[in-house]
Amino acid sequence: MHQVEAAGAKAIFLTVDAPLPGKREADERVKADTNTTYSPVSGAAAKNDKKGGGLGRTMGAYIDAGLKWEDLKWLRTVTKLPIVLKGVQTVEDVRIAMGVGVAGVVLSNHGGRYISRMKCRKTWS
Repeated sequence: MHQVEAAGAKAIFLTVDAPLPGKREADERVKADTNTTYSPVSGAAAKNDKKGGGLGRTMGAYIDAGLKWEDLKWLRTVTKLPIVLKGVQTVEDVRIAMGVGVAGVVLSNHGGRYISRMKCRKTWS
């Protein structure tokens, strides 16, 4: 976070509305370029298997379904930047977010298409 602040970032935006990667079958069938698709930050690298590869599979490695409100409390302690949550979908979640020091929320239904694939909950852990 110190490097992010030093680089001049003005805020941290955290997407919380898609805790699981979507099923993108066409993208899975596309072969990933394993020579160029690598993230030095996370160590994630593109790979192919019998189904293919594709950007969706690589990006799915960045999704953490275990995000909890306690994680936001911790994030608040390690940065002075405003934290904004994208994808909060209930009033209850907005209230909790404000209580843990989030500066703002972006209401979104971007992850709504995945609701049928996961157990619906009013608020996340």
